[in-house]
Amino acid sequence: TAGEIVADGPQNHSCAILLLAGDGFVCGVGAGENADLSPREAGQQAAHLASQQLKGQRRAGFLMIGDGLISGYSDVIRGLQESLGTGTLIVGATAGDDLQFKSTTQVINERALTKGVVGALFGGQLSFGIGLEHGFFPISKPHQITKAKANILYELDGLPAASVYEEYFGSEAM
Repeated sequence: TAGEIVADGPQNHSCAILLLAGDGFVCGVGAGENADLSPREAGQQAAHLASQQLKGQRRAGFLMIGDGLISGYSDVIRGLQESLGTGTLIVGATAGDDLQFKSTTQVINERALTKGVVGALFGGQLSFGIGLEHGFFPISKPHQITKAKANILYELDGLPAASVYEEYFGSEAM
């Protein structure tokens, strides 16, 4: 990937692996293909296959890894929720290719996919939660968004957003 943040700091040209062991929990895995063409169906397929392996055990959470070079993850999540229900916690990330923007690989059991979604559904006697922390620190005073539409930021503190950015990053960044 382009990097993972670990205890010793950021690492480049690396791979993230998760290993779990213990008593009292179960795990089912599933994959959905063609997430670039049918993201909702890919999410449904991954969740359905994983759910079948839990055989009625209580669900704790679903960990998803998708192809970082495709869009449509809101539809993938909708598909996961349609299969798992909205009460199941869904967390995840997307795979990268070290900023080459060519292809990523999602691996499940003996299969390697591209443009797919893979996931693990955890259940049984297990609590599942998420947390977030980062190593960044603020470079400015807090600002209030005073005008935005969807994901487009127009104003901060009543000023054009571009002028506020320019104040911090210089005109060459614009």
